[in-house]
Amino acid sequence: MSEPITTDTISATAKIWLWSSGGSASWHFVTIIGAVKVRASIGNTAWNTSLLPHKDSGGWMLPIKASVRKAEGVGAGDDVTLGIALI
Repeated sequence: MSEPITTDTISATAKIWLWSSGGSASWHFVTIIGAVKVRASIGNTAWNTSLLPHKDSGGWMLPIKASVRKAEGVGAGDDVTLGIALI
């Protein structure tokens, strides 16, 4: 059953590809290329940015602007709690 497209949903078209472990198990994937537009927040500061794919970890990177770091008094090595909403 498909769900309706909302502002919290990403829409993309991609080709399904098959990954096999060599045994009987296999997985079907699609590769989504590019950035995902988000509204991020730390503390009382919110900004529009993009989540960027991080090839080495397979995760996503969130750029944190200097003005956000300054406003919230955070920097490299600090743990922060993020809010992230798709836009």
